[in-house]
Amino acid sequence: MDFVKQFYQNIDGLISSFNNNFPPHIAVGVSGGADSMCLAHLLNMWAKDKQIKITALIVNHNLRAEAKCEAELVQKRLNELGIENFILTNDSKKPNTGIQNYARQVRYELMWNWCIDNNVKCLSTAHHYDDLLETIGIRLEKSSKSFGLAGINALQNLANGFLIRPLLHFTKEQLIQYCEQNNICYVNDPSNKNEDFSRVRIRNKISKDTNYKQELIDIHNKNLPIRQDIEKSVIRLQKKYCMQMTGGFVKIDLKLLDEKEQDVFYTIRQVIMWVRGDFTPPRTEKLNNLVTKLLKPKFSGATLNGCCIKILQKNIWVYMELKHIEQDVCLSKINIKNPYMDRYYLVKPNNKNLTITTLRNNNDINLDNIYFPKSILNSVICVYEGKKLIYTMLDKGINNYNLEIIDNKWNLFYTCPFIY
Repeated sequence: MDFVKQFYQNIDGLISSFNNNFPPHIAVGVSGGADSMCLAHLLNMWAKDKQIKITALIVNHNLRAEAKCEAELVQKRLNELGIENFILTNDSKKPNTGIQNYARQVRYELMWNWCIDNNVKCLSTAHHYDDLLETIGIRLEKSSKSFGLAGINALQNLANGFLIRPLLHFTKEQLIQYCEQNNICYVNDPSNKNEDFSRVRIRNKISKDTNYKQELIDIHNKNLPIRQDIEKSVIRLQKKYCMQMTGGFVKIDLKLLDEKEQDVFYTIRQVIMWVRGDFTPPRTEKLNNLVTKLLKPKFSGATLNGCCIKILQKNIWVYMELKHIEQDVCLSKINIKNPYMDRYYLVKPNNKNLTITTLRNNNDINLDNIYFPKSILNSVICVYEGKKLIYTMLDKGINNYNLEIIDNKWNLFYTCPFIY
């Protein structure tokens, strides 16, 4: 099949997950490499046919001195292709280790926060078939379970939208060939040659060892249907046993623990990722330990991935650890170009003397009808005007994933994330 037709078929299939309601606006992550430039070009053509807006997001990770210039070069090339684009700059401190994982986390956070701020429900990235095999190779070395050994999902649910990867059926070679045939300029990242990174080492092994490559392909084919079955079970169990609360925590019916242990494991994994607002799941070994403790008669509580887990009144409660929540953000001082975004709340600038923070004093609210662990109160986001508590959200369950406007005057929004 023709390359472009195959791409159109792939993305049409992914979009069908939206119940055939094409999103009016799609963001695409563009690093400037052959894969992402190819994706931007293809998406731009496809979107014109569908009358959909495309915006390219370029992330300046600020990890190298030349990063700013490189981002501006990518922007220039996208401008030449007539594709709207923005540069998103990372201002956080660079860690001493785990650079690639850090860069990935920063990249997704910047792009998805931009999507939420601009009410864009769909983000597309340029992962391809070679990336899929490399990911399986990395996870094989880490002794991942079947779920991880299935590789990368073409469609992934995120807070308030979807992440799609329409190039997973294409190889890197095909994408480079497309760029060269269509005179699309691209850059080569020097870190792609550094074997200090496990992904680069595995990539080189795949290119040299055909037996190893076939082993990874076989692992993917074997484990993909297993993961698809697990995902269906998790969706069913989350709908049956889990209730997301707008205070930023989750209530889980203890009856969940009567289900298959594997399904319990992945359901709690997804809940923790939602509460933490993190793209990275908890480590398998630590999550296994948590599930083992939960299954025992006496469970005194635990913490994992920045979350607290407690049992009260026949429910498991999962909520954020206080130390991971930013405190006392003054709404009137927020920069219009960089609205404040925490796990659930989007705050845009205004002239009010309002502060978004956690509950300052339990006496500010009526505790008579509190049905959850009182320690949760410490992690509930509130809005204060001076010393007066004027808004908090504690007990409303979420059954959708729309952007709910709490109050137009405050420019405070609740970005309803979802677990399933």
